[in-house]
Amino acid sequence: MSVLSKGCIFALGNPLLDITAEVTPVFLEKYGLKRNSAILAVHEQRPMYQEMVDKFQPIFTPGGATLNTIRYCQWLIGENYPEACTFVGCVGTDAYASTLKDLCVNDGVNVQFYQVDNRPTGTCAVCITGQDSRSLVANLAAADCYNKDSHLKTERIWSMVEKAELFYSAGYPLTVTPDGMLTLAEYACANDKVYCLNLSAEFLCQFFQEHMSRLLPYTDYLFGGQTESEKFSEANGGPKAKDTREIAKWASTLPKSNKNRNRFVILNQGLDTVIVASNGEIILELELVKTPKENIVDLNSIGDSFVGGFIAGLAQGFELPQCVKLGQAASRYCVQKTGSVFEKEDRGSVLSDARISRKTYKNF
Repeated sequence: MSVLSKGCIFALGNPLLDITAEVTPVFLEKYGLKRNSAILAVHEQRPMYQEMVDKFQPIFTPGGATLNTIRYCQWLIGENYPEACTFVGCVGTDAYASTLKDLCVNDGVNVQFYQVDNRPTGTCAVCITGQDSRSLVANLAAADCYNKDSHLKTERIWSMVEKAELFYSAGYPLTVTPDGMLTLAEYACANDKVYCLNLSAEFLCQFFQEHMSRLLPYTDYLFGGQTESEKFSEANGGPKAKDTREIAKWASTLPKSNKNRNRFVILNQGLDTVIVASNGEIILELELVKTPKENIVDLNSIGDSFVGGFIAGLAQGFELPQCVKLGQAASRYCVQKTGSVFEKEDRGSVLSDARISRKTYKNF
């Protein structure tokens, strides 16, 4: 059943301004970076942002995993439902914050930033070293200051929470506001609404396992990639073998508070098969139609765009295979762009790529 309306989707995340550039292996070595990793910046890595600006002609786009997903989701929902998606997070009071807000509003997202004047707006270095390699280094800055009681629980923002039917967060806010994430998850469960969570990164599954485990009983849709799902399994006593299918089946049986809804575990293996499990069984496997290697520009946000497409389908009331196909089509589109970007006029081609007809997609 479709839940599309203004404010039907509510997301909490770490808003960042992405600084994306093709860098050199020497640059990675200088700042101790590994290919295809996602980390939080330490003090010694802070100069890298200005060096990227000075040396590598970067592009600037809205970023942060949750915000990437929500922007893609809003784009695929379409202009008939502006501000279907609401996003909250913390920024500074600087020019970067204004740029972020303007870009998101232009995308149709209702951004409700909590602003602080003692930290700059957060940034994320997206270091590309080839078609199949990117390293993410996030400097949370102001994003690290989000306060549940000063923002989320205020009457104005909480009224938006109460209007929503579907909630989403990537795993990264676990480092900032695990209590805020838990508040939303508990609310969704108590009111029979949908809560979605993304494992997002290996270090979250390893070092924030306790906070993540508190969210799991309230999670209806759990997203992840192969590497972080393996760490999640390892940290929580799951299958030891590196078998994504077995991990998905096991994760779908973990304790759940809302018995009215099954849990679905969706493991998106990059450019390969998507596996969906529920009640201890694999219920769906869909291979990704391959994108020619020469067309792949940037793998950054491949997972975020997949989830954005999936949630856009979920909000529309699509069956599970259609949600996965829309997610796959969104990720195929995303990897052919630099940064988490899209063009409004390309939306129809993504829907067609997902084999979603005008009749099925009422908001075409």
